Amino acid sequence: MISDKELGLEITEDSAKREIEYFSAGTRDAAYLCLRMALLELLFEDEMPPFVCDESFLKLDSGRLENLLRVLAAIAKKTQVFIFTCHERELGMFQKIEAAVMTM
Repeated sequence: MISDKELGLEITEDSAKREIEYFSAGTRDAAYLCLRMALLELLFEDEMPPFVCDESFLKLDSGRLENLLRVLAAIAKKTQVFIFTCHERELGMFQKIEAAVMTM
C-alpha cells in the first residue's frame, strides 16, 4: 500500500498497482483505517492519542471486521480505542477476540 501527499492510496495486487477506487467500499474503508493506524504509530511513538472509530465498519465483511478488531485490540494495549456503533456485530466479535486474548 502506497500513499501520496494527498493521502491517496495505491494497492499492489499480483504485481499490478491499482488506485484505491478500484476496490470495494469495504476494502477502501479497511485500507484507510490501516493508514490512520500507521500514521498514529509513526507520528506518536511515545504516547499515542486515543483512536476513535465512529461507524467505521459498516461496509466491512465479517472476515475483514474480525481482522481489524484484532489489530485494534493490539493497539488498545498502547492507547485508548473508542468504537462508536449502533450494531451488535462489532461487540460480539470484539468480545470473542478479547476472550481469546485473555486465555493466552
